[in-house]
Amino acid sequence: MLESHPMKAREPEPGAAVPAKTCRRSYGPVCENAYAAPQLASRRALARGIGTAVYDPGGHGADRRTGPATRRSLCRILMISGLCLLASVATALPAAASSPAKALARTQLLRAELELLRYESGKSLVGQPAVSISGVKDYHAAWLAEALFDKVDRLCFEFTSRRSAPVRNSLAGFSRVEALLDSSLECLGRVKESLGVYETSSEPPPNRAATPDKLAMEILQAGRQTDLLLADKFDESETFDVVTGAVGIAAALAALHPGLRRIAEEPELERYKRPVDVFLKTLDVQDHLSALATPGAIAEFAFTGDTSSPDALSMVDAYDSSRLLRAELEALARDRKAQSSRAPLFRSGPKLPSQVFQRLGLLERQLQQLTEAESLPATHKTPTATEAVAP
Repeated sequence: MLESHPMKAREPEPGAAVPAKTCRRSYGPVCENAYAAPQLASRRALARGIGTAVYDPGGHGADRRTGPATRRSLCRILMISGLCLLASVATALPAAASSPAKALARTQLLRAELELLRYESGKSLVGQPAVSISGVKDYHAAWLAEALFDKVDRLCFEFTSRRSAPVRNSLAGFSRVEALLDSSLECLGRVKESLGVYETSSEPPPNRAATPDKLAMEILQAGRQTDLLLADKFDESETFDVVTGAVGIAAALAALHPGLRRIAEEPELERYKRPVDVFLKTLDVQDHLSALATPGAIAEFAFTGDTSSPDALSMVDAYDSSRLLRAELEALARDRKAQSSRAPLFRSGPKLPSQVFQRLGLLERQLQQLTEAESLPATHKTPTATEAVAP
């Protein structure tokens, strides 16, 4: 009688491939039976790239993953890691990468896009500027670019009934200028799409001879052209509201001086004023502001046209000048820790140039009082308590 002997499972030879019974998709298979027969490996599992385990009697590297999906996953992880590293390096680059030359080229592109819209709508071409500006710093250009964005955003709303998201305040200097110009170009793109204008303009190469003053003049011209395309133009009402906000900031500066009246008495209304008169009044206010600020910190407007011409300037020029005055006052209030909040601009209703002129006169009186209050300790020393009782 033959004895029956239990059949022993054949052990695989060293180096033979053994399929993994349970495999994770991350770092390698987990083998519950390292001695399984290699013939039982699932062809479908191999086709899907789940991978195989290599039998190693010494226990070294028994869970190596050799499937093609693993290699693809590792490559994908390495690519994502490299992209994250590049993104972090790009984020850490200094803001000095932006320059007046790049911002000027972007502004020229914006003016070319405006010209396409002007030609399509049959509006008039903006004339030569009758104003000039000097002493422009990067933050001045950013303030002017913000005023330009407001005009372009209103133009976009008139044609598409859509408003654009505001540009984040974390950017500063010429980086903020470029961000505002990019947002303005997006607005113009939506306007062109709504009108069926499919022609495009090309951005000129950056000019190394560009200066902040040239950039500011180009931004001002783009704003004037945009205003000509608007149905609801930036008129006396917007300028009046900007000056009213500046009056509030001057009142916060006056609060730093005990005993000083925060709101001065408003001057009498002078009739028959024109937009050019309003602009010239902003220059008077600019002079008083220059006496308060650090020397060389104020960007100065100048009038280069003919005051006798009735259309020498439009109200948008006075608006831009008032907008810059208000921004200068905001910077001065931050430096002196004055408790002033930047309230959003509001529309107070239709106004006359004479009313804007009167409100500018109020701001001028406030700045005069501030100048006198700050020069008082230097010229008229207040006696101390000991000096007051001395014979």
